Order: sequence, then C-alpha cells, then structure tokens
Amino acid sequence: MKQVKRRPNGTQPDPVRSVRCSDLVWEKARRRATFEGVTMSHVLLTIIEGYAAGMIDLPRVTVQYRQPQPQPYTAVMEQESA
Repeated sequence: MKQVKRRPNGTQPDPVRSVRCSDLVWEKARRRATFEGVTMSHVLLTIIEGYAAGMIDLPRVTVQYRQPQPQPYTAVMEQESA
C-alpha cells in the first residue's frame, strides 16, 4: 500500500498536542467524525482555526483561587449497640 504525502517536501510535521475530554464526549465526536468521513484531527484543527480566526466565540471563564480554609477537627465516636 502506497503512502500519500500530506506535507510539502522539506516541511516539518506539526507538533503533537493533547486535550482533556471526557470519554463520552470524545466517543460521540469520534462517531460523528467517522460517519462524516473525517478524522478527529481534522475536527479539532477546524475548531481551533475557527476560534483563532475569530469565527467562534466562547464564554469568558474566570478562575478564582482561594486559600483552603482550615476544617475543624471532629471526631466521630462509635456508639455501642445495646
């Protein structure tokens, strides 16, 4: 089986990236991509390119970090059965 080159000669491959995603969401997306005859790499690249070009807007996410509050120590005492 002959391999098809997808990059022009002399170019470097794109670096490998990773993304966190639940198994359920990944599987649904993978099934849709397979049904539509595209790869997950194509799906993700298309979404990222659309976001970078300003074609996709996402809601702003604000992460606030707080110091953990000390929890009072509470001992649980076992009561003997009568």
